[in-house]
Amino acid sequence: MWNEEAAGNDDIATAAAGMMIWLTLGAAGHDKLAAPYILRTKHIAEKMGFYGKETAAQAFASPDAKTARAKAVFAWGLFAWSA
Repeated sequence: MWNEEAAGNDDIATAAAGMMIWLTLGAAGHDKLAAPYILRTKHIAEKMGFYGKETAAQAFASPDAKTARAKAVFAWGLFAWSA
């Protein structure tokens, strides 16, 4: 179901869902099943510009501070959990 929803939806909600599926499967010992979810999540994050040569102000630019903070926290969490 997530694969169908994730197709073409490169947004923070889809990436967060992929990360949660990855964490849940990994915690249950299903690392091989979890791998595609974290790979897709990283791809979405890269496509959204969370990881790259941009400054934090550029990568997490948003009209409101709450959204910018959510993007930054998500990027840091993804980096920390998947490192």
